[in-house]
Order: sequence, then C-alpha cells, then structure tokens
Amino acid sequence: MKSLKNYFLCGNIIAGDFMKFKMKFSTAVYVLITAVICISITSIVLDALILAGKGGFMQGNTVITSISIVAAALLLTCCLSILFNSKYYFSENGFTVIYGFVPHVIPYENILAGAEEKMTHKLYLQYVDRDKKNDFLIIAVNVDEKYNDVIQSELEKRNKTFRRLNTPDENE
Repeated sequence: MKSLKNYFLCGNIIAGDFMKFKMKFSTAVYVLITAVICISITSIVLDALILAGKGGFMQGNTVITSISIVAAALLLTCCLSILFNSKYYFSENGFTVIYGFVPHVIPYENILAGAEEKMTHKLYLQYVDRDKKNDFLIIAVNVDEKYNDVIQSELEKRNKTFRRLNTPDENE
C-alpha cells in the first residue's frame, strides 16, 4: 500500500498512480453550457408548476409535462457532467480522455507524437487508431498551457517511441 506522501495536489494535477488534468473549455463553450443549464432548470421549474397546477398555470397533459421534466433533467445532468467531469488522465491502459461521462482510452503505444503550437500554446497529440486500419488521428489536449510539458514528459516515460514536435510560427 502506498503512503499518502506519494499523492500530492498541485493545481488540478493529482500525482501518483493517476495524473489528472481538468479540461479547459473556451469562453463560448462555457457560455453555451451555462445557457443550456439555465434553460433546463427553468424548464424543470415551469413543468413542475404546471404539474402541480400552481403559480397561475393550468394543469395540462401530465404525460407530456412529465416527459419534458425528464428530458430537461437529463440535459441538465449531461451539461453538468461535461462541465465538471471532463478531464484527461494517465491510467494503466493508456491516455484517457473523458468528455462528461464518455471515456476514450488511447493506448500509450499508439501515441506517436506531441506538439505545442507556439502562438496559442495548445497541445496536440498524434496517434494511430489500429482498430480502424491504422488511421492517423490528432487530438487537441485542452488544458492550461503550463501542463503541456508535464503531459509530454509523462508520455515520453510511458512510450519510448513518443516524439516531441515543434510547430513553427507563421511569423518566423
């Protein structure tokens, strides 16, 4: 059993068996998710008032109103999950990307290279999907730029064939 000193919290990285990195979204995505959350909550409250026949609302079709509440609750759950549970982490099986509650594992041996774009400081990983006829794919790792080097260093440790690539600036 590992001692607690093997685990430390540094920003949003948890070191030890798993290194976790919170996904960073653009402002537009945060605004959109917040709008959908507000609409979902409003829909749930209004539908509950309609079902109860309170607040000046007349009770309508119970089945349709109940389905509307369930749909709004599911939408709310998905949005909150995307907002608070989207992350990247290193697991025993590979580099794992979780969008809300949908995981995607990229085996370490399939990750070929990583590159940090100089202007935007966005990290990109190139990997091969051996299940789909060796298709080469690129994934953007949307984390705070200060973790790009940490992620690439960890990938170098876990995959000896991993390479760091430089992407040149257009202005150079």
